[in-house]
Amino acid sequence: MQIHPLTIILVLLIAGNLFGVLGVILGIPGYAIVKVIGAYLFYKFQKRYNKYYGGEDRGNYEIDE
Repeated sequence: MQIHPLTIILVLLIAGNLFGVLGVILGIPGYAIVKVIGAYLFYKFQKRYNKYYGGEDRGNYEIDE
């Protein structure tokens, strides 16, 4: 996982403020899970709705110039 150090600090501060010690312990794993699910959903959305997406499942689209 490529998580920026500033993001880690912010997640720890926010989770610690909201949920205490348990938030500090589970903040980063929770963030990682949300990040992976979000990236997967974005990939599926892009694959389905972006007609210029260069993936394997792209359809035959005509590009108007």
